[in-house]
Amino acid sequence: MPIIKIDWTVEKTPSEKRSFIDKVTDIVSGAIHAPKDVVNVLIRDLPKENVREDAAVFTITWSKTSERNQSAKHTITSEITNLLINTTDLNPGRIVFFFHDLDGENVGVAGKMRE
Repeated sequence: MPIIKIDWTVEKTPSEKRSFIDKVTDIVSGAIHAPKDVVNVLIRDLPKENVREDAAVFTITWSKTSERNQSAKHTITSEITNLLINTTDLNPGRIVFFFHDLDGENVGVAGKMRE
């Protein structure tokens, strides 16, 4: 289950956030050829007084599979960056992605560890 955590200073209404979450879900599920229901997107709003510059930081954590490769990461990074550039005034240099690839043995879901 990919978990996409977004820490940002972007100001969006609740419906705009829901739309953004849906678009990010579509991008990630399409890039890794996975059903949308396995992708979870979490947004945390950062007050502007708590950051030096406006930014959006994406931390993507998932268990390693052959579909979660460099090509998929490039697609995700590029498409989400373009989405933000077209819907906000964020500087592209302040849109950052961190990918965490975990071995299955380090992932537990529904109380059970994966192998």
